[in-house]
Amino acid sequence: MLLVRSPHPPPPPPPAVTLFHHYFPSPARFPEYPAFIDGLSGRTITSTELRTDALRLGLGIHSLFSQTRTPRQAPPVALLFSPNSVDFPQIFFGCQSIKVITSLANASYTPKELAYQIKDSQPFIAFVHPTLQEPFFRAIKLLDAEAFHSIPKVYWAVPEREILPGLRNDVQSYERLLVDPTRIDGFHGIQAEADEAHDTALLCYSSGTTGLPKGKLHRS
Repeated sequence: MLLVRSPHPPPPPPPAVTLFHHYFPSPARFPEYPAFIDGLSGRTITSTELRTDALRLGLGIHSLFSQTRTPRQAPPVALLFSPNSVDFPQIFFGCQSIKVITSLANASYTPKELAYQIKDSQPFIAFVHPTLQEPFFRAIKLLDAEAFHSIPKVYWAVPEREILPGLRNDVQSYERLLVDPTRIDGFHGIQAEADEAHDTALLCYSSGTTGLPKGKLHRS
């Protein structure tokens, strides 16, 4: 075997930053570049809009967590149960902007599979697409039957204009968490400190068909 070594010194390791700061450096390289486009509606989100609304949502989530925090809910976890949509990345990066661990749930999960993920990751907040309300609330009933008390606060993972009649009126759109744009002046998200850039950022689970469920979060 022939081993070839470069005559150049190895490059320095990249800076230790969070996922949010990796994807959204300031200033943005292409501020008006379309980050996401909804193929059906034509709705477009630029990279600047995505970053701005992620920070607005992040501060709203941070405020909510500060009000409801308990010792068992640290570090904070958010559940995202939604099919692909242009709101999905806004919610995801909103969580990442303040270092909230994001627990991504497969949109095809059964209530039992979803209940396991909620019980394991213990999210304090859940963003649920309206089309998935039935399996989500059935999962909550399963957890209630097990006397599981860490039920997350639920928000719809769609804008307010997409909340149609017939949905639960005790659940609001994630847009209700967006703070006023003036509140993010000078705020660029919560930076990683020391070795925190290597901590858990997101949890992806499987159905467990090949063995133990993936993405298990161990709490100290």
